[in-house]
Amino acid sequence: MNMPYCLTVAQILIVADKYDMSLVKERCEKWLVSRCLRGRMRSHTFKFQDVSEGFEWLAICQKFDLKDLGWYCAYDLGTQLAQGAWPRPLHDCLEGVTCPDMLKTILEAVQAAVNSGGPLGPSGSGAGPGGEPAGPGHGLE
Repeated sequence: MNMPYCLTVAQILIVADKYDMSLVKERCEKWLVSRCLRGRMRSHTFKFQDVSEGFEWLAICQKFDLKDLGWYCAYDLGTQLAQGAWPRPLHDCLEGVTCPDMLKTILEAVQAAVNSGGPLGPSGSGAGPGGEPAGPGHGLE
C-alpha cells in the first residue's frame, strides 16, 4: 500500500461517512483487508505499509472505526517496532493511537515477535509465519 491509496481511501470514507453510506465504508474496508490477506499468502514477509505511512492508515482506521483493517495496520506496526524499524521514540509514535484495541494489537505483535524467538532488531525477521495470530479477534489473551 502507498500514500495515494491512503488519500483515496480517506476521501471515499469521508464521503461515505458524510452521507451515511455504511455499505460503501464496509466494502472499502473488505477490499483493503483482502489485499492484506493476498499479500500475506504470497509472502510471509509482507508488510501492509511502511512505518512512515502506517500511522496515517491507523488514524484513518480509528477515525472511521475500521476494526479489521486497523488490526492489520496495528499488527504490522508492532512487528516493525519489534524489528527496530520505528524512526522516532516509542512514546512519540504511539501518541496518536487512541483506540485501546489497536494499541493492544501493536503490543501483541511485539510480544509474538519476542516469543517466536526470532532475531529482533533492524536486520531481524521478527515474528515468523507461525508467531502471528490468525487475524482480527484472534490475538494473544
